[in-house]
Amino acid sequence: MKTQIVKIKIHEESDLYSPFDPDQKLLSEDVISYFTGNYMNVQRNNREKYQIHIISDTPVNEENVKNSIFEYCSREKDNIDFELKKMTSKTILLLSMGVIILAVWLLISARTENVSTEILSILGWITIWEGADIAILDRPELRHLQKAYEQALKAEVIIDAPEGDTAPCQ
Repeated sequence: MKTQIVKIKIHEESDLYSPFDPDQKLLSEDVISYFTGNYMNVQRNNREKYQIHIISDTPVNEENVKNSIFEYCSREKDNIDFELKKMTSKTILLLSMGVIILAVWLLISARTENVSTEILSILGWITIWEGADIAILDRPELRHLQKAYEQALKAEVIIDAPEGDTAPCQ
């Protein structure tokens, strides 16, 4: 089984966290940007293992680092889950509205032929197209990100810091 490794090099543990977070639990924007650029944009294989290596010049609190990474990935996965639910509802709503509009168009166009019936036809097809666009083009991209965060939650986090100098867990 192949292992995909993402390495993050820091000087000290505080480099991982947002400078505005007094509790040092939220990852910094730079770390998030680096992580997403090097981890999220990789082709995924469910049979591969994933590891996150934190390479530090100074001792770090391993439990705090692992919890921060887990919290970030968990929060992002929850956000994507929510977006997927909204997207599914929107898709169903648009497709349903499109079918209803086209049904009304069929009923009206059988009796009369004018510009307003053609507008209904166009509106119905556009509504169906928007629903299909979300389902076919947008949803798979979010599903890819969802799987990436699921795998990141399962990834082994390895801390490479000076031997014997690991800070105690708080």
